[in-house]
Amino acid sequence: MSKTDKTNIYCYDDHRSFSDEIKNRFSDPERYSLFIYHNSDDFINQIIKERENRFCNIAIIGVHEAGEDIPIVDQLMEKIRSASNSISVIMICHPDKLGEIRKKMKLNADSYIPNNSNLILRLHNIVKKIISEHHLSIFRKRRNLSLFVMAGFIFVALLFAALAYFIYPQYF
Repeated sequence: MSKTDKTNIYCYDDHRSFSDEIKNRFSDPERYSLFIYHNSDDFINQIIKERENRFCNIAIIGVHEAGEDIPIVDQLMEKIRSASNSISVIMICHPDKLGEIRKKMKLNADSYIPNNSNLILRLHNIVKKIISEHHLSIFRKRRNLSLFVMAGFIFVALLFAALAYFIYPQYF
């Protein structure tokens, strides 16, 4: 049986509007480590603390209707990207403000989800997609390493064959 890697999900929900639903959806402790924060400082400190692990890291940030939240979220995104480039960021936005938030953000998030009735279903599908991309990048690195080892072995075998041809021509 193959070993399943854990996925660290960091959720920042300052208004406590969707964190309970996320907690219910990602309740499997063997697959997901869910960290829910209502304070941005704790949220950033946890991401900085966990940045050097090999797990798939996903940050979920909730942006609410107020337009003054956008600069705060933009600073939060800059801190997340400076802490770790490998972390994936998902923004949960009000459906009416989705285009405005995309235009005003300096750094792009990996995904923008409108906050409506099927939020949790969309979030779960996007998390599965990010986990799959993480596993594909790991397998791509393993494949490339294997190809380099095989190419090196073939090169050494051809070198020995050429050397043997010149030293022992009677066997060829």
